[in-house]
Amino acid sequence: TYQGVQEGLDPQWVREQFVVPIADQVSDLVSLYLAGVEARRLSGDRRGTVLDLQVGAAADDDEARRLNTTGWTNSTTGIRVGSNGANFYAYGMGARFTVVTIGGTTIDVGYITLTAAQSSSSTSVKTVVNVENSDAPSQTTSYDDHIGRTRTADVAWNDVVAWTADIESSSPSIVSPLQTAANRAGFGNVVLVFWEDRAGNSSVSASRVAYSYNGSTTKAPKLHIEYTAAGVARLKADHATGRGIGRGIMVGRRGR
Repeated sequence: TYQGVQEGLDPQWVREQFVVPIADQVSDLVSLYLAGVEARRLSGDRRGTVLDLQVGAAADDDEARRLNTTGWTNSTTGIRVGSNGANFYAYGMGARFTVVTIGGTTIDVGYITLTAAQSSSSTSVKTVVNVENSDAPSQTTSYDDHIGRTRTADVAWNDVVAWTADIESSSPSIVSPLQTAANRAGFGNVVLVFWEDRAGNSSVSASRVAYSYNGSTTKAPKLHIEYTAAGVARLKADHATGRGIGRGIMVGRRGR
């Protein structure tokens, strides 16, 4: 108004009402978000989706021998898997990792990495890898404790390639065992990975020896995980099918 007289609005400032379906707004926002996720993936920017963990205490890795006589230790500098001769075989190891924040996520990549404490070339090392199937595995404290843990399904790791001292080697994918752990309703952000020749399937004296935490704090067992957060996985699925998009309208304004 000017001195109490109603004036007409200059046409350049006139706005008109229009409606945008909520479904369209949500769909556009989801598309923008997922495009950003994909751009980060393609560029190698995986912040928030990758965990690179390492055993952090002497009591968090151990070695167990099942045959011909049993044995267990968490103080050796090198942890053996396979056979150490005709009388001592069926060796295995455990490696416990903490702050494994994968509960409810989708595991995309997962494996353990060991650093060779000594060179060994026999390819007749026949083993399996699995994960303890419990919410928050504690440190193992004895032979009976080690072998008595409930395990996920095995992943075969047979004919392990030759190792060279101080060089890293990685296991096959353990996505399935890790997913089993992540799916537990009470998952407590702790993973205990077992690599073992439970039945003594390796050839006599065929083994691999990896650094333990006692042997080297920087060469101790490592765990690598790449995951998709639960919300992103659900968004991708719902966006692809149109599910989960609200209905209705929202009033907005725009310039002519």
